[in-house]
Amino acid sequence: MILMRSGLRLYTRPLRSDQTGDLDLKFSMNTGKVEALENSDFVIVAVRVGGLRATKAQIEIPFRYGAVSIVGDSTGPSGKLKAITEITAILDLAWTHEDVSPNTMILNHTNPVAAICTAVHMASKIDIVGLCHGYPLSSHL
Repeated sequence: MILMRSGLRLYTRPLRSDQTGDLDLKFSMNTGKVEALENSDFVIVAVRVGGLRATKAQIEIPFRYGAVSIVGDSTGPSGKLKAITEITAILDLAWTHEDVSPNTMILNHTNPVAAICTAVHMASKIDIVGLCHGYPLSSHL
């Protein structure tokens, strides 16, 4: 199942057999980082640290100083603020990976994708792949 967190609610979407083919996939959900990472082959990361309140601040703070962001999640001052917030959380996850499951790969689906992947690559030993939802071949993931 694919998990999406919105506020305090968790939503699940079961995978149909026609989506997985002959793959032997097992998905699990856990609230603890260590337990979630044990015996995993890869981890899909899609987070928004601070929720909509943080997103609002990341857009409004630069706006007060004349920097207008159209989206504000990848570039410009808003993207930089988002990068600082998201990178901190994802690096914490990557460092936990190093201790618990060093061969686990992160599949990152969080913007700013390039900044996050670069930070994890430079600051940890964990492999990471960035998946941009705006790229046609990865948008169905």
